[in-house]
Amino acid sequence: MSGSLAEYYHWEETNKGIRLYMHAGMADRLQAQILVSANEVGGILLGRTGEENGKATAFIDDFVPVPCSHRAGPLYSLADEDTLKLEAALLRVALAGCESSEAPSILGYYRSHLREGLSLSAADLQIIDSYFQEPASVFLLVKVSASTKSCTAGFFFWEDGMVQPEFSSLEVALGRKPPTQPPLGPPPGETHAPAPLGDFVDHDLPADLTGLFRLPAMPQPPAESIAVSVPPPPGKTPHVWAGFLLRAATILIATVALVVSVVTYLGAPRPPREEAAGATAAPSMLGLQVERTPPDLLVTWNRNAREIVTGQRATLSIRDGKVSHLLNLDKSDLKRGSSLYTPSGDDLQFRLEVYGADHGSVAQSILLPPNGSGAPVNPR
Repeated sequence: MSGSLAEYYHWEETNKGIRLYMHAGMADRLQAQILVSANEVGGILLGRTGEENGKATAFIDDFVPVPCSHRAGPLYSLADEDTLKLEAALLRVALAGCESSEAPSILGYYRSHLREGLSLSAADLQIIDSYFQEPASVFLLVKVSASTKSCTAGFFFWEDGMVQPEFSSLEVALGRKPPTQPPLGPPPGETHAPAPLGDFVDHDLPADLTGLFRLPAMPQPPAESIAVSVPPPPGKTPHVWAGFLLRAATILIATVALVVSVVTYLGAPRPPREEAAGATAAPSMLGLQVERTPPDLLVTWNRNAREIVTGQRATLSIRDGKVSHLLNLDKSDLKRGSSLYTPSGDDLQFRLEVYGADHGSVAQSILLPPNGSGAPVNPR
């Protein structure tokens, strides 16, 4: 553990039995970065997980900013070139872990929040689902109060294979009194802050890979910190060569593994964005069901399903004998999770189609046999 527990803020989510520790210096630096930006910012949380007295624990030790081009305005939504920066940052952390056991690990994702409420966006969920699938991952939103310039932190977690985006599991005040300007480094005397990732990575990468992993946000080490090789005094065994050879072998193995990973990743076929967005979900994802509550029918769906939560609108098609009805549902209707319908006959079919922000859609249909409950049919 870096430093003592006295150097960490401590919170506990009693319902889930999760204890969170955030390094105080890291919290101050994160708060400073957020307060000086007119746009939302985001990136990677670094730290480690464990267990304490039978309870899951997560230590948040540092963060790596991932720049956003903000093509769509001040909100944090990664364009294609921004996604490449995120992937490069993740690979940097992985390589740092190969070289040093002291290097922090990937813990989760963070973003500042300039929107109403405190909830994850569809873009957040896409990032989380693509890159942060470890069950112990931590997701952090930081909301700034315009009047007091104080920050509120909302934490989200994986739970039963999904992340509930609408409500944070834990909401707390973040950091101490906000600084007037972002600190350039940890306060004097704080020796526990993790070293910048650049110290682990940049100077050991082959020339043809260095550019791929260098992010603008990563400061270069000052010139005076560069070590100068001095020949060992005559008559003394140069033990330094043993360490050098071991380090060179480690770097070589890590670099080869990294190159193989990059080539495999870049060579893997990826569906176009539109095609991926319109992919069919399993029938259980929408959870469409119909129950008889005479004289009406109660149509329900899983309002916590990711496709429902991130959906922008939906249509509920009803075929009642030879008569067809089409109900348009907005986001509030989807959030409600149900709709009531009074049938005129027994030959009934229901179809729910949910549309995402990129106009892709998923759908599920149900046939209702006479005096029976809804049974799913082939979804589209």
